[in-house]
Amino acid sequence: MKVAGIIAEYNPFHNGHKYQIDKIKSAGFDYCIAVMSGQFTERGLPAIADKHTRALMALKGGIDLVIELPVYLATGRADRFAFGGVKLMDSLNVVDSLCFGIEPESKPYFSSIANFLLNPPKWYDEKLASYMKNGKTYPEARVCTLSEYFDSDTLSCLNGSNTILGLEYISAMHKISSSMKPFIIDRVGSKYNDTECRTDGFSSAGAIRLALNSNHDSLAIDSCPEYSVKLLNSLNLKNVNDYSDILHYKLTTATDYCDYLDVGEDISNRIRSLLPEYKDYESFISLVKTKNITYNSVARNLLHILLNIPKDVTNHANYARILGFRKESSELIRMINEKSSIPVINKLADAKITDELKLDIMASSIYDRSINEYKKTPVII
Repeated sequence: MKVAGIIAEYNPFHNGHKYQIDKIKSAGFDYCIAVMSGQFTERGLPAIADKHTRALMALKGGIDLVIELPVYLATGRADRFAFGGVKLMDSLNVVDSLCFGIEPESKPYFSSIANFLLNPPKWYDEKLASYMKNGKTYPEARVCTLSEYFDSDTLSCLNGSNTILGLEYISAMHKISSSMKPFIIDRVGSKYNDTECRTDGFSSAGAIRLALNSNHDSLAIDSCPEYSVKLLNSLNLKNVNDYSDILHYKLTTATDYCDYLDVGEDISNRIRSLLPEYKDYESFISLVKTKNITYNSVARNLLHILLNIPKDVTNHANYARILGFRKESSELIRMINEKSSIPVINKLADAKITDELKLDIMASSIYDRSINEYKKTPVII
């Protein structure tokens, strides 16, 4: 049995995701597991559709099993997101290859940086920390650190968001001495940060979300499989401003913002000083960001405050919660139940409720107050 793994958000599931799965299956893999973000995403924003709906999209697209990436990992910056996803996937002890896409223009240089990160010199972590201490964002600090070893042509591959995440996956696999092998696919269509939908049907998830929120549905529809479109049309799509009131309440009642994950003293002071100017969630993110504090970094900080994610929370999953699976994948699930080094949760009502799992329950409660996590069961097709 040959098993591939994907770490994803499927926000929403689009043609590029389907292309990746088809490539995996055509390469001879028997099963494909997705470790997927839950109600909130790495950008520090709510997913456009709830996690069970997005899991159903993925299953219809060919994924065999969807497992939730806990919210305290799913909403971390790239290195935390990648390490948490890789560690969870590795803990299942059934995955042969971790599959991810990179920008085609990065391919000539990717292996050089990947091999470097697989065995970094002692000075690497020290330099990285030093640049961040001096005000660089994590992506900026990484480029500055790598520039002391690589030329500008090689470093050009760090302009691609998927390539950057791919390098984090490589680094994470090395840190935990994973037996999984990378299975790399060229990304097709739009770049991750593109905001315009394409006419070839391969638009980025960000462009699709923008089109849906701007009532440019036809452009988004062409970029998603029919089943994704039908599911999206059945929902009231989420927007960050849906949580404006609750965030404001949390910011005005929290004692110390630095108690929460990633929130440092500088951004804490900035949030506190600008709070009297608060109008809504989205505009407040823009108000707080600076040249050295990116929009997504602010969004993640505010979300960690909103969701009560403490600064000392672990950087790995201590459970694997199933969000959905295909009926014909029973053999895969049996293997995972036998081999997994962490508990596999099928029904929340039967699970040991740890402090970390409480964070996922809290996230769903805030995401949609009509959701009762204890009554939710995995999606099965």
